[in-house]
Amino acid sequence: AKLYTVSSDFRGELQKLMERIRSTEPHFVRCIKPNQRNVAGNFERKSVVQQLQYQGVLQAIEVSRVGFPVRLKHRQAVKEFICLSPERVQVESQAARGQLASAARLLFERLSEPLSPSPSSSPRTPRVPRTPRRSSCVIPKQTWAVGKSLVFLKREAVEALSHALSGVRRAAAVQIQAFVRSHQAWKRFHSILTAVRRVQTTGRGFVARKRVAALRQLRAVLRLQSRFKPL
Repeated sequence: AKLYTVSSDFRGELQKLMERIRSTEPHFVRCIKPNQRNVAGNFERKSVVQQLQYQGVLQAIEVSRVGFPVRLKHRQAVKEFICLSPERVQVESQAARGQLASAARLLFERLSEPLSPSPSSSPRTPRVPRTPRRSSCVIPKQTWAVGKSLVFLKREAVEALSHALSGVRRAAAVQIQAFVRSHQAWKRFHSILTAVRRVQTTGRGFVARKRVAALRQLRAVLRLQSRFKPL
């Protein structure tokens, strides 16, 4: 039998605790006092700045900005920025095969390529607005890196990607609104057209019945005239 001791019990509990910590994603929270009197609704700027400086928060932010502050998993990066890719089919095919690192690398390589100049249109033919097949987002190659499990992004890349995403989502929202409004307008037009046809049918039926009644009355008058016509 295994000898039970206090140290073995402590070692087992410590091992369980370490396994639990490794299986989780820890987040560290810095507690900042808004004022020295612990009063609600009172914010002392000088005291808060001193606490941030003493705890090293400002230095950590500066170091993070110099490096790669944003770190995303391959699946998350591909899912979030695939709408900006000019070769979406290839990226989706690689991601479907489980090659997430290759898909993320292909995605950001295509986003780092400069845009090709659009062909100039003839002055006689008016330009027809259409949705571009590629976003105008171009990020420098030194602002991103693809690792074994994460995608590292600098602040410049994050700002450019966020701006491009907002533009794509705005364009998609406009298209959805246009589709919904056209569908609603078509429904209103269809209901109005149905009502107009009903009114026309009712009016034509009324005119036709009135005409038939007049013809019957005329025929009756002619019959009476033919019977009582003097010899």
